Amino acid sequence: MPISDWLKKTDDTFDLTLFFRRRRFHLAATVFSVLGRGTSLMLRKADFWSGFFWLLVAIFVIWQGRSLGLGKLNDPGSGFAVFWIGVLLALFSLSTILSAVRSDYGPRLGDLWDGTRWQRVLAVVVLLIGYGAVFEVLGFLIATAILLLILMLAVDRVRPPLAIAIAIGAPLVIWAVMTKWLLIQLPAGLLAIVTG
Repeated sequence: MPISDWLKKTDDTFDLTLFFRRRRFHLAATVFSVLGRGTSLMLRKADFWSGFFWLLVAIFVIWQGRSLGLGKLNDPGSGFAVFWIGVLLALFSLSTILSAVRSDYGPRLGDLWDGTRWQRVLAVVVLLIGYGAVFEVLGFLIATAILLLILMLAVDRVRPPLAIAIAIGAPLVIWAVMTKWLLIQLPAGLLAIVTG
């Protein structure tokens, strides 16, 4: 059974008040019963759980920003921008969670998976793992050109002349920008052996 069918069979309502009462979190149950105005709280699972996930990510980003050091306003530390990006992410996540809690309608979690081409998703994941494995050995230019060529010919079906042009041109442009203008070293791999 595809995951989208399984998720559609699950009930698209979730009563947080009852959930917290059963686990004896009475304060949380009270808060959610007030938000739900005494009725059972209906959640758009997709929005609620995605907001909750990003809230956890935001908490991690805020924590890492603080551990890097905030500095002062006129002399910001290395964690200053990271911290405030985490705060913004937390605010956006909380607004998503609250809109999901306050609304009785919206997409179910199973609806997000309709029409997903799992074979392509799996192929891209395997290709990216392989890209990471050969990145140092082959170098940025060769590994990226091969990855783009396979993605465009096998996964996304782009015309071969266009795929070859992009697979060669894009890594060269990125390499030029990174190494010449930004002075960031990228692994040369096999090209280091050839060029000496």
